[in-house]
This record gives sequence, structure tokens and C-alpha cells, in this order.
Amino acid sequence: MSKRLSALLCPALLTILALFILTSCGDKADVKPEPFDFSSCTVVRSDTSSDEVTDAALQIRRALADAGCESAIATDYGIEGGANMILVGDTGLYAPPALERYDFSITRTGDYIVIAGGSDIAVGRAAQYFAENLANIIADGCPEGYEYMSTFEITDNSALIPAIKPEDEVTLISCESGGEALTPDWATTLIMAEVHIETATAEGTLEAAVSVLDHCAETGINGIWVTPIYEKGEGGNGYGNLGPHTVESALTGTDDIEKSWAAVKSFVDEAHKRNIRVILDIITWGTMPTSDLYINHSDWYDGEAWGNKAFNWKNEEFVDWFVNTAYENIMKTGADGYRCDCEPNYAGYDVFSRIRRLCLDAGRKILIIAEDGCERAGAFDMEQDGVLSYKGWSRGEQYQTPKSFYLGELDIVDSIALGDGIGSQKLQNRRSGGQYRFYTYCVSNHDYQYSITNKNRLVMGYQAIFSPYIPLWYLGAEIGMEAQAQVIYFVPVDWSLMDNAENAMFYEDIKRYIKIRRSYPEIFEYFPEDHRDANIVRVETSADTGVTAYARYADGKAIIIVPNSTDSALTLSVTIPSGIGVGSVGEVTNLLTGEKTAVSGGAFEVTVAPSHMAVFIAD
Repeated sequence: MSKRLSALLCPALLTILALFILTSCGDKADVKPEPFDFSSCTVVRSDTSSDEVTDAALQIRRALADAGCESAIATDYGIEGGANMILVGDTGLYAPPALERYDFSITRTGDYIVIAGGSDIAVGRAAQYFAENLANIIADGCPEGYEYMSTFEITDNSALIPAIKPEDEVTLISCESGGEALTPDWATTLIMAEVHIETATAEGTLEAAVSVLDHCAETGINGIWVTPIYEKGEGGNGYGNLGPHTVESALTGTDDIEKSWAAVKSFVDEAHKRNIRVILDIITWGTMPTSDLYINHSDWYDGEAWGNKAFNWKNEEFVDWFVNTAYENIMKTGADGYRCDCEPNYAGYDVFSRIRRLCLDAGRKILIIAEDGCERAGAFDMEQDGVLSYKGWSRGEQYQTPKSFYLGELDIVDSIALGDGIGSQKLQNRRSGGQYRFYTYCVSNHDYQYSITNKNRLVMGYQAIFSPYIPLWYLGAEIGMEAQAQVIYFVPVDWSLMDNAENAMFYEDIKRYIKIRRSYPEIFEYFPEDHRDANIVRVETSADTGVTAYARYADGKAIIIVPNSTDSALTLSVTIPSGIGVGSVGEVTNLLTGEKTAVSGGAFEVTVAPSHMAVFIAD
């Protein structure tokens, strides 16, 4: 205040003004903010809201219901305001703050809680945060002045993918106890997706699929299994084709076979630039009847398979041709190995052992994956479906009506310790499952007739990404793509789903899980010769989470996975397991939020939203 203005105010007026300020301040200090009444509230969105904002409002209502709170849903049309309203997005009742595209906020203003974001995706992220933390928000009462602001961060895991080393720097390791060292050590780093080039992009070409490589790198995927690239021929679909010496011209844009193989090599080179390994599919049961192989070498065939012409694996001339062709395809494309359709049931072990050794003699250290459960025998490093319980179940039934085995069928810790549900049916029947080094957890593949992920974070994160398996899924599962009553091999990847808030948030969470796996290789890239010795232990919780909490550990630290497969949010105490090299710790860190939680008596408390998991590090 200026001296001139002070002189104009009489002393009495200044005294009154001072008393008013003191009284007002005293009143504010004595009055406690009224808590928000969640027991009966109305969730409001604009009558012109997008689908994403509408979904966000419904997500909040579901969370309220899980917390035992009644709520109504309404649009702002015809509503003039009232008590206990949760406003989602830009409604006519209250103007939310101006935010950048990926910023979001949750604020309490009078009778309103305002869920706002700089875009529909950000509003969805705000709703997700609100739903996941609702128990804590209710406990605090969300008083007047409550404010939470954050950013919907876009995770890019490409820099975390291990660099592809020159072949002379790749170490060979054994994939079974006492076995010969034949498996490239980079197998321990793999996170894999199956990619059908024809449906991965609108163009359906190898050139266009370079954008898919960028997506895989951002996700943190460093291995792609590419479905058959061979010429389909009349009536073929890729798995039915004209032979491993051909290339489908629709993928390459040319009928020239040499240029087509060059296009395949170019794609592999692009993948390698992004540190992504390429595993080619190879078909051993036979070809379409219009194949030049059948026309010119009918003695190379014997009978039928899958309604077409079956190879004769007793014909030595044919076997030599096939082995050399498979070897040459690796050498001229630079691909990193094979996924072998229907094996080991047609060509068998010796054929792929020969292919491997030819490649090794030429300095190429490749990975070979069998489709069916198998022994290793110097031929295969792992099977496609590492976890598949054959107790009253079959691979065919799994493809028709897929199960998530560790979300009810099997206890993940017991399964690994006993080998239950792991490996081939024959070895499981002998109670000898799970004794090799490498197994996949195959979330989905091209034969599935129903999608199984459906934006359930436990399906991918709990079962595959954090577990002691090589994660494998069909491209699109990571963005929440769904398919019902149709073989997903024929379903185009719907990239527009990433513009949907719920799908975008699911994808971000999958990337955050992978970021954690990539950030702690000493824990997640540990694969002992006998898988039963994996670094996983049970974690005790004070409430039933539906499935087993577990910890992965190494070098004095543990990553603790606390799932919630129930339909309601859970607040529970989690006990840090003993005997895993983690000393007494005063706090743990939530690796998904960065928040630290105090540890008391070897335990800590956490609230977990339904179908989600919390991930902590104790070190």
C-alpha cells in the first residue's frame, strides 16, 4: 500500500479492517472441510461426450459400485447442478482447467469432483487413476481443495531392448541339464509377438510392416515370429502353400523370386536395426497340390495331410533338399531361426538338428521353436505352448475356448516347482514336465478362435511378462484387440483401437510392465537349466486375491507382484518373503506409480483395483 493511500484511511477504518482479516482467518482455521459424500452420488458427463469419455464415466461408476457406493449416471442436459456430483470431461456445469493433450487432473470444487483431461484419452487416464485409487480417495474424504494432476506418459521401450551382437559375440548355452550348448544366449532376453504380415497393416506387405517393427520396438518386443511368407497358391492360406523355396508375391510386390527374397532380407535388416530378432515359420507337413515340387517330384510325397499333399520324410533326396533349402533361407535372409509348424510330428528331430548344425558351421546361431510339446534333443529350444495343462484338455480345445491357466486352473508357484502343466503331454503324464531351460507362456497365437486378453492386465502381465517364461502373444493383444468365434489369423489388426482411451491405457500398462522386465535383467532374464529352479516364490497376503501373489528375486532385490483377480478393489497387507536375499527394508517402491510405502514388521499395505496388479521392488 502506498504512503499516500495510507494517509487517506482513518485509523478506525484500519482497525476494523485488521479485525475483519483476523476473524476471517480464525474462522477458516477452525472449520474442517466437508468430506465428499460418495455413498450416494451422480456421475455426470456431457450429452455430447465421445465414446471414450462415456466409457470413463462408466468406469468410475463400476469402481464406486465395487466400493459399495450407490451412484446414478446422467448427462449435463437439463441438470442445473446439485450436491455430490462427479463431473467427467467437459460438462456444462463446470469448466475444467485448460490442460495439454496428455495432462489430466482430479479436483474437488464445492459440491463437484471434476475429472478432466487435455484429450479424451487423458480423461480416460484420469478416470483410471480415480478408479484404481478410489479406496484411498474415499478414506481421505476428498476434501475441498483436493487436487491431483499428472500426465498420461507415453512409454517407449525401444532403448531398453538389448542390442543385437555380432555372431562371434553370441554365446551358446544348453537348454537342458547336461545337454550340448546349442541355444543362443539372446534367448534369455526374448519377448515375442506373432505377426501375420498380410493382416498386420492395411497394405499387407513387408514394406508396410516396417511400421509394425516400430510399434514392436516401442512396446519392448525383441522377437517376432512371422507367419508363413511362402507362395500360397490356389486355395492356400500361408500355412497351406507351394513350398519353402517360394515367396508370396503379394507380400513383396514382385513375381521375381530373387527380388522377393531380397525384400524378405530387407525386412529382416529393418528388424535388426531395431534390435528385433525374426523367426520365420516353416511348414513340414506338405504343400498344396499345385506346387511344382509335387508336379516334378511326386516321389517326394506320400499320402495326404490337412487335405493336401503330404511330404515323404522317408525319401532321403527330399530330406536333403528340405534341409538345404531351410539352411539357405536363413543364410540369404539373415533371419534368426524357425518356428516349425506341427513339429516334431512330421519331419522330427533329426531334420532340425541337421539344419541347426549347418547354420552353426556357417557361423549362424539360430533359435528353433516347435509348435507341439517336445523334447529338446539338439533340435528344438522350446515349444510354442510352454504352459498347457493336458488334464482333461487338449491343444485343440485350448484354441477353440482358450484358458488362462494361471488365473484359476493352476497355481503359478506350485506349477513351476512341480512342472505341472508345463511342456509336452507325454512328459506331463510322466510327471517330468518343466525340466528344460526355456518355456514360453503363449498368451495367444494365430489358431485361437477367441481372444483371451480382452484388456485384462493379469492375462498378459501376471502370467507372461513378470513370470519366468518367454512371453509370446499374437500381435494386437497388447492393444486390447478382441475377436470372437473367428480364427484370429484372418482378423486384421485394428490399429484404430489405440485412439480409444481404454485401449490406449491398457497398452501403456503393458509397456510399463515390459519396462520393468527390461529394467531388471538380473531378475527376469534368469533361466536355470532346470526351469523348476526358477527364481520365483510365493508371497503371503492378508486377503484372498483370487490368484497367488509372487516375487521374482536376484542380487539382494525382489520384484513383488500383487494381483487382484476378484471383482472388487482390495486393501491388504503383503509380507515380504524371507530366504530370498532381501534384508530388512524400511520401505518398498511401487514401480508403476513411483510411490513409496513404509514396511512394518516385514509387511506393507496396498490397495489393488480389480483385474489389476501392483508391482513393488524391495531392496
